[in-house]
Amino acid sequence: MTDEVDERVGTPLLDEAVKLVDEAVKKAAVAWVGVVGGPGRALWCVPSEGSLLVVSGPGEQAAPGLAERPRRG
Repeated sequence: MTDEVDERVGTPLLDEAVKLVDEAVKKAAVAWVGVVGGPGRALWCVPSEGSLLVVSGPGEQAAPGLAERPRRG
């Protein structure tokens, strides 16, 4: 999720959207993840303090390009 705010959206609507996303993240087992220039992939994940953790690499699920991307947050 991004901290950028579209000034055309009212605060109550934005607050409600943030709450809905936070609730969805708490219940997620799979998330669609993509990097610029690559396709989105469904990856197994675990919710942790408002973030989704994914494991990839040798012997794990494939997530090409994900480890090379800088983290935001």
